[in-house]
Amino acid sequence: MGGKNDSSLAPEVAQILVDYYVAWEAPLRNIPAYENADELTTIFHDQLFATLPVELAKSLRLHLVQVLSDDTSSSVPSLDVFGAQAITEMLSAEILYDEIENEVLANKGQWEEPVLDNLRKWIAYGGISVKMQSIMSKEPVKRWADTWLQRFDFFACEKFCEMRIEELFDIIVDYPDSTAAINDIKTCLERVQYRSHLVKQLKTLNETRLLHAGASTQLILTQYISTIKCLLIIDPTGVLLASVAEPIRKYLRERPDTIRSIVASFVDEESELVEEGDAQDNAPIVLENDDAPDWEDPNWEPEPIDAGPNFRSDGRKDLISTLVSIYDSKEVFVEELQVMLAQRLMSLKDYNLEKEIRNIEILKLKFGETTLHACEVMLKDVADSKRIDQNIRSQIETVIRPIVVSRQFWPEIEDFSFNLTEQMQTYRKQYEDAYARFKPDKRLHWIPQIGNVSITLDLEDRTLNLDVTPFQATVIDLFAVNGVTGGKMTAQDIEEQLEAPNSVIVQDTLAFWIKKGVLKEEKLRDEDIAVYRVLEHYEATSPKSKPRTMLGLIELASARNCYWVGVRYHCSGLSRGARIGVGVAVAVGVLLLIALFSLLCFCRRRRNLKQQGQAYEQQMYAPYQQNYPAPQMPYYQGHPDGQQQGQQGQQGQFGYNAPPGPPPGDYPPPKYGINYS
Repeated sequence: MGGKNDSSLAPEVAQILVDYYVAWEAPLRNIPAYENADELTTIFHDQLFATLPVELAKSLRLHLVQVLSDDTSSSVPSLDVFGAQAITEMLSAEILYDEIENEVLANKGQWEEPVLDNLRKWIAYGGISVKMQSIMSKEPVKRWADTWLQRFDFFACEKFCEMRIEELFDIIVDYPDSTAAINDIKTCLERVQYRSHLVKQLKTLNETRLLHAGASTQLILTQYISTIKCLLIIDPTGVLLASVAEPIRKYLRERPDTIRSIVASFVDEESELVEEGDAQDNAPIVLENDDAPDWEDPNWEPEPIDAGPNFRSDGRKDLISTLVSIYDSKEVFVEELQVMLAQRLMSLKDYNLEKEIRNIEILKLKFGETTLHACEVMLKDVADSKRIDQNIRSQIETVIRPIVVSRQFWPEIEDFSFNLTEQMQTYRKQYEDAYARFKPDKRLHWIPQIGNVSITLDLEDRTLNLDVTPFQATVIDLFAVNGVTGGKMTAQDIEEQLEAPNSVIVQDTLAFWIKKGVLKEEKLRDEDIAVYRVLEHYEATSPKSKPRTMLGLIELASARNCYWVGVRYHCSGLSRGARIGVGVAVAVGVLLLIALFSLLCFCRRRRNLKQQGQAYEQQMYAPYQQNYPAPQMPYYQGHPDGQQQGQQGQQGQFGYNAPPGPPPGDYPPPKYGINYS
């Protein structure tokens, strides 16, 4: 068989076998009632197949591949004449399985359009069935139509489901643009039993890519909401969702800012939870511990067979109810909702309550009327404050818009006082007098640190319009008032003038204005004290000189965590030896970086100590050098004008060998200072 191409031998050998079998069977036809004809045929098959070389199957497979790839190729002689059709069927099925798998993998990452339906039609009516006819005779094709086509369809659904389950995390991230892929998965699960594999794979992906310190709570909630929507499309009974969601819910309960993030989604007008609240039937929230089966429901159905022991189906649950049911009580959400609503109301500029009223009305249907009674009182206080402000503005001209609150219904507010500017005190006194005339039986108690102030800063090269807190506005106003004295102030000066409760709030406020590019921190030359001045001309700072805030550190930690998670994900497919090699290389690189960093720190420390020693020596010996002049010594021993240089060196400020300084009157002007117009 080595003289010809392997694929070209298959038709010739097959035809020889057919002719040989026909010649062998011819005498048996003359025996009309031979009882052992089947036994003789079996013996013939056993002896024939035992003598056929292995290369024949390989050659036949290559020929079948050519037949499938080229419609003009001649077909293989039918081996079913002597009962060897199983060989052709097996090889043909193997080839078609590979082609189906390649067709499935060609649709990887395509989630916007439905794929599965076209794939199954291609198998049943398109390329696969046509290629079957090009290989087999008519009779075997009829048998294949009932058996092999169903097997091919099942195989396609199986491979397609495996591929989509591996992509399911990214499909959920891309939702709702990936709705077509979700529907394909639902159709696949109706054909193949991959429900448990889906749960296991998605839980693993969530643990490695979502449930870690690098992901923010809001990001986890967004992915959880998308997971709820996608899995309810795949399995409306909620069994898959209950299995996948439990690790996410447990992880969210351990995060301290979960409640605040959920409540922020409730009151955010751009949140999808608000849209869901409008679209859904605003049924009251049902917690998991209150979710008992309703035995009087005429539409009651038993739980699915693969449901867990703690599974309870409830078609009334929506997204808000599902998120609230993470915790065992609704009161924690109500308390946080009151705090967040108070913050939003205090930041209002024009008493516009349309969005807040809409959100609270939706949440009242979820949490109950009495539960959100305090929120209703808070909204009423703002509405009454608008009416009071309109009346007072008809009497006086003022720039402040206070909110008069009923203290017992608002969250506890930390009250601390500080000295306001004279202008702000004047506005406040005018408003107090007008309010006393409007309501003689009541007096105002101001909470100065709450609210916001809209200010405009006119600097030499720019104008800034900012919304800041009252304390931030008061601090920057001090620099404007003290501009005639140079405008430089320390944190202690600000704390004393404003009588601030502590130095922390002062430092935070100064850091805020430094970040905005309005103030600049400087160190005194001879003292370790920081002073602050107004930055009239903006100085662009390099990224290395920007101070790292806590948010920046968290984002940096998140990026590092996501990087190492990605490294672990990409290295998971390597062999054990390769992973060990990568680990050793990373360890060596880290050690080299640590050594380099330590060397740089040592050099910098040594330089600083040297500079401090020189400054200390100059400071200690300066009085003695003034009383005891240094002897005349040449500044440069080999200089031809050594005597002249020595005299200049003697007259220097620091004694021996002091280089000649600039003549009197030629010193440069001071580097620091503020020029207020």
